[in-house]
Amino acid sequence: MASSCDTLIESHRGVGTENSIEGIEAALAGGFDGVEVDVRTLNDGTWVLHHDETPGDVTETGLREKRIYRMTRDDWDYVYFKGTKQRPPFLTEALQAFSRSASQDQHLNLEIKGNVSCPRVGNLVSEAKRYLNPSQIRISSMRKRTLRCARSLDTNIYMALVAMPHKVHLQEDDRYKLANRVYKFFTPADMDAHVSDFSAMGGESYNTRNLIEWSARNLAPRAGLHLDARSLLDYGYAYEAAQREGLEALVAYSLDSPGKQVQQYREMTDRKILPDAVISDASIKNLCK
Repeated sequence: MASSCDTLIESHRGVGTENSIEGIEAALAGGFDGVEVDVRTLNDGTWVLHHDETPGDVTETGLREKRIYRMTRDDWDYVYFKGTKQRPPFLTEALQAFSRSASQDQHLNLEIKGNVSCPRVGNLVSEAKRYLNPSQIRISSMRKRTLRCARSLDTNIYMALVAMPHKVHLQEDDRYKLANRVYKFFTPADMDAHVSDFSAMGGESYNTRNLIEWSARNLAPRAGLHLDARSLLDYGYAYEAAQREGLEALVAYSLDSPGKQVQQYREMTDRKILPDAVISDASIKNLCK
């Protein structure tokens, strides 16, 4: 491991400006084992790094067209990180930067956002393999159809289903706006293992077990599940269940503050349910001291 922690630590969208070249390079230099970035496509299928469907949180544009999936490559030159004239990178640029800066034991986790066709997923897989070794590539998504497609194209790359955030976050719409930012991107087919009404489902633990089983069946041989840290703490059996089903990795992510993430890491360690990897906004120093 590149880090000094008891498990692999991925930097959540890099260090500093999220989904930027500088953020990726800073995370690698800072000793993280990997970097998680968000990727989505422009209207011609070109892959770019950006979390939301439109600029707003960390980026801005003067363009009339705000929806990224309708933008052209020329349009992308007019999307900037806030307060700068620097645009978010194309995926190719991010892969080149990662290849230059990373050691062989550091990896790049590409979380696919949006509703993407299988041919475009294939382009992402091919592009990633052009610059990185399979062991350095991780592909994740909340969309099962996307992951099935990716797995049909390559059996050597690690692929993981990203579970819905914990119900606490889903209920705090004023803070996280997740009801609008997450649910509107899902078709009924996508939602079959991501139940939107947690209060009526009869227990989130059943959902978590389903997700583990689905990942093992559909994403083998290198399968993973990325689970909200709050869910892992609520349902500590998940780690043993993931091992029993043969998942390569159970990974915890968190929507909480960096300080809260450090507390969650220590609680998982104390309860001996520390997962195979953690995606975190906290620094290596604070997590692993």
